[in-house]
Formats: sequence, structure tokens, C-alpha cells
Amino acid sequence: MSTWQGGRVDLNVANHMDVPISLERYTSFEKAGKPDQLGVVYPGDGVRYMSHERERWVVRKGTGAHAQQGAVVLEWQVDIADGLVQDFVVE
Repeated sequence: MSTWQGGRVDLNVANHMDVPISLERYTSFEKAGKPDQLGVVYPGDGVRYMSHERERWVVRKGTGAHAQQGAVVLEWQVDIADGLVQDFVVE
């Protein structure tokens, strides 16, 4: 019998800042793990990503190499109890 891997959650991320933001996804609870670099959201834009329960997301200011050193603006862990579609506005 397989173990429960968590349910699918759609994430809508909107950038209301005046600078681009970069999105990172960690597929485990370990901060030491290497994140998936998912892309850049420019000011005034939004994106939708498919995620799964228990994944950890980090939003940083900036793009590319600058984002790796950029300030963390938002960080959260996906919980299906918050709904199958979740909206995040980065301000």
C-alpha cells in the first residue's frame, strides 16, 4: 500500500511590489535542500502554479543571481486545509 503524498493545490501569486520577485519551491521540509527556481513575476503580473501539500514556497526580491541574495518577502508551507486554490498577493 502506498503512502499519502498530499493533495494538489493551485497557487495564484500576484506581484503588487514595484520590483520583480523570484519564486522558489522546496519539495521537503529541509531548508538545506536545493529549491526549484520557478521563475520571475514582474510588477503588476500574476502567475498560477500547481503545488502539492507540504511543499514550502519562498518569494524573494529581485531576479537571477540577485534573487539568491535578495530579501525574503514571503514564505509559506502549502496546506490543503486552506483550500484547493490559494491566492497570495505580494506587497
